[in-house]
Amino acid sequence: MSSSISLEGKVALVTGSSNRDGIGFAIAESLAKRGCSLVLTGSRKPEKAEDVKTTLKSKWNVPVDYIAADLTDMNDIDRLYTVIKKIHTQGVDILVNNADIHLLMSPIETMPPDIWERTLRINITAPFRLIQLHLPDMKAKGFGRIINVSAINGLRGFQGIGAATSAKHGLNGLTKVVALESLGSGVTCNSICPSMVDTGGKLIKDLSAIILKDDFVILK
Repeated sequence: MSSSISLEGKVALVTGSSNRDGIGFAIAESLAKRGCSLVLTGSRKPEKAEDVKTTLKSKWNVPVDYIAADLTDMNDIDRLYTVIKKIHTQGVDILVNNADIHLLMSPIETMPPDIWERTLRINITAPFRLIQLHLPDMKAKGFGRIINVSAINGLRGFQGIGAATSAKHGLNGLTKVVALESLGSGVTCNSICPSMVDTGGKLIKDLSAIILKDDFVILK
């Protein structure tokens, strides 16, 4: 996002933002620092996310709402949108699809279908539905910023994380389509592809172990 654009008074929805140690929280804080009102969402119950909400609100003096939502459930994504519209009648100005899940490291031939499905629901289907819901509001206002948090495995193939790699490739493809379909509307859509980020999860330890193996393969 260009620093020349004022974000004062803008409303940002950041998914996967209820963990203080996560990427979503850091993104939310950077937006709050520039004057954005925040809508945080995650799988944690509201009382479990109260500290995150209170921290951002008191530190940056901006309105902060937290709405718990199950992003594997299309109906709950729709409910999330409905609740947001009751709070912010013109909808959000910035949508950050950050929520992410890596449930299991497994070769494709032993990947449980339910793990595959859940990974794709959160990493690609949820961003699709959230964009589909919020894009008309952005176009009506003539302004919108959609940021999809992909990953390096959205650009390269990594063995053992077939579900996440497939989803992130799909997310980058979705980004390109939305960007093209939004030309001239005042709405932009971009993805960012960070490498491994230590947010306290198990995946970074597993990937580090694989990288030390002689048979580790990166498909460029």
